[in-house]
Amino acid sequence: MKKISICLLFSVIILISGTVAAQQAKAGFIKGRVIDAEGKAIPWVQIVDAKTASGATTDLEGRYLLKVTQNQYVDLIFEHLTYQRYSTSIEVSDSVTTIPDVVLMHNNQSLGEVEIIAVSIKENPLNSYTIDKEQIEERNINDPGNLMSLIPNVATVKKSPNVGDPVVRGLKYSQLNVQLNAAAKIEGACPNRMDPVTAHIDPDDIRNIRIYKGPYALKYGVNFGGIIKIQTFQPEFTKTYKSHLRLITGMQSNHEGLRGGLKISGSNSWLSYQLTGNYKKYGDYKAGNGDVIQAGMEKQNMGVALGFKAHEKHIVSVYYDQSNGKNIDFPALPMDERNDLTRIAGLNYIITNITPTLTQLKARAWYTDVDHEMDNKNRPFSDTVVAVSKLNTHNTGAKLGALLKVGKLNFDVGADYESVFKTGDRNKNLIMQPMLPVISESLWDNARINNLGIHVEAIIPSRKADWVLAARVDVNQAESDPIFQYKTSDGKVMETDTKSQFTNFSYSASMVYHLNDKNDLFVSLGSGTRSPDMTERFVSLLPIAYDNFDYLGNPKLKPETNTEFDLGYRLKQSRWMSLEANVFFSYLTNTIVGTMENLPPNINPRTKGVFGVKRFENSSPVYLTGFELSLASPAHYNLQVLLNASYTYGMAPESFEYVIKNNSVDEVLEIQNDALAEIPPLEMNMKVSYKFLQQRLEPSLSLRVVAAQHHISKSYVEQETPGFALLNMGLKYLYNSNLSVYAGINNLFDQLYYEHLNRRILGSKSPLYEPGRLFYVNVIIKF
Repeated sequence: MKKISICLLFSVIILISGTVAAQQAKAGFIKGRVIDAEGKAIPWVQIVDAKTASGATTDLEGRYLLKVTQNQYVDLIFEHLTYQRYSTSIEVSDSVTTIPDVVLMHNNQSLGEVEIIAVSIKENPLNSYTIDKEQIEERNINDPGNLMSLIPNVATVKKSPNVGDPVVRGLKYSQLNVQLNAAAKIEGACPNRMDPVTAHIDPDDIRNIRIYKGPYALKYGVNFGGIIKIQTFQPEFTKTYKSHLRLITGMQSNHEGLRGGLKISGSNSWLSYQLTGNYKKYGDYKAGNGDVIQAGMEKQNMGVALGFKAHEKHIVSVYYDQSNGKNIDFPALPMDERNDLTRIAGLNYIITNITPTLTQLKARAWYTDVDHEMDNKNRPFSDTVVAVSKLNTHNTGAKLGALLKVGKLNFDVGADYESVFKTGDRNKNLIMQPMLPVISESLWDNARINNLGIHVEAIIPSRKADWVLAARVDVNQAESDPIFQYKTSDGKVMETDTKSQFTNFSYSASMVYHLNDKNDLFVSLGSGTRSPDMTERFVSLLPIAYDNFDYLGNPKLKPETNTEFDLGYRLKQSRWMSLEANVFFSYLTNTIVGTMENLPPNINPRTKGVFGVKRFENSSPVYLTGFELSLASPAHYNLQVLLNASYTYGMAPESFEYVIKNNSVDEVLEIQNDALAEIPPLEMNMKVSYKFLQQRLEPSLSLRVVAAQHHISKSYVEQETPGFALLNMGLKYLYNSNLSVYAGINNLFDQLYYEHLNRRILGSKSPLYEPGRLFYVNVIIKF
């Protein structure tokens, strides 16, 4: 009854929102022109209303028309890639207010990862979503992976309440390319992905997250199913010295804990710097039925970043970040994380305005290192066997690129190189047999993967249609020391032929067609190919997937390919709303899956209690299809209504079903049209808020409705999950420019629920339940 009442309430709110919103304020317009110091028009300048985030872009004559609210002051920000940022305050008293020409001066400020698309075409044809700093501050999130669920068709696999591993349109793990500060890659050490990339980054350090869905954005690296770009530092320079201090502190009930963070930053005409430090500690929590879920964790990190404007056209930036995780519970895995020490170092060098044709050169390099320790000391069976794993990985790489302008065409060309290395052992101490020696097992046998890629991207603007065409070639090499397969009476059988090399080709074409100033159609077609990852090639009898099997790597796997098509419609900010809708279809070939086919003879599982052994193999094609829909009321209204919905459907036309009896595989059946595993169900989100006190106070209600998932994989022995509906309350109070308070109640009605992608608690049939009712408050102080 509660769920029905909630849905009725929000339906009424949607029906009246347009009428109420129209009464909030009388609309007006600001129009003008933007020129340079020589009086020449500057096209593609971004003009943003700082209070509402609504914006406009100058046309080829430098002119713009921006919709605002009458009878108030509007703070405008003018931004362009090659000009100095400019801001001004304008009083809007008439229906149309014309302001004098704005003159922008050449300046190379803020040259982190600048999208050439933003200044060369009217609208980005690539399907991308951005989570900005304000959205991050509003959320009570302790992990970047969980933060990404704000975006339609993005979910997370959870084996711990504190760590979310992103899933985009049903694709996950190495099918996604996650990178930091436009380049740096982090390789997790744990075979069970206890430490995905997002687990090494503190959400309080993040400036923004941008996700490109599909295999279309090829200039950022190997792209099979999507790119996730996380930005923590971007140098900014000012004419005079300025310094800033940011403090954040917060606490919450249920999953009791606290958080604290400090950021010191400053800049002048040639130097930009940033110092950060964060600390988080949380305990267990209670689910909606009162069950206690192990969720303890402690994390701390520190970072330093520097930017230098060595010359008007040259900017160098360096950064270093170190994070340390301790005693992080993973109730769905055989072990918990005891210690994790991650070091991230990077260097970026950018030269701009070199010649009229060569507009930018960029060079980036990085080194990341992960020391990871995990054990089973908090598991019931640790009184007989204590297992401790110590692993190390490092990722080294570099990127070189150039931006070229030939007439109206823009090109991004470049090369990138990445080298990944993993090593580590698991030591078992038999408590009941103290006279026996400690058993040592290799988890990673000095495994290495190197990838060299080159890319070219062409940006073709026109009055009615803008195109982005891209292609890349990757040469991938991999090898490892001999990996364990199984034991015989004569000893161990090892896989010695571990070397492989592939040359992969990827391509994409994206287009946005401008029906008029408010309506766009966009279409993309691309094919992304990736080589097998470290786990798929070299893992040695570990239970790493959803199903209860030990997995064996296959060094002779072939690359898999995703050919994807997107078709969408975009209604830009109108009087009533903005809207974006799209459908997609993905066709995967040489799909890498776990199967009991082609197993080595006499192989047995190494892990107690699993059903058997699967080996990674290339399988027959599979497909995914789905949709995404987003609506938003105009940003300048006090009443805000946001709505999104998404769905992904995955199918394997040919597969196998494993019939389990007495905890082992009794029969293997060939089946047709099996569901793909770990695909999130249909989901709808709605948020309604209202701005009071000159937009300084904003309470909100959020409704999240998730359907049951009955389309499950028989091949992976997947379980159905029930649907649920959640209501959350939030409150944002901007006391002044120095003090902000964010508070709220999550899971207001204390529902018992869990996500379809949550793994089950080890040794039981119980799912990993999400927290029950939770109160939180976060305070941010800025100077």
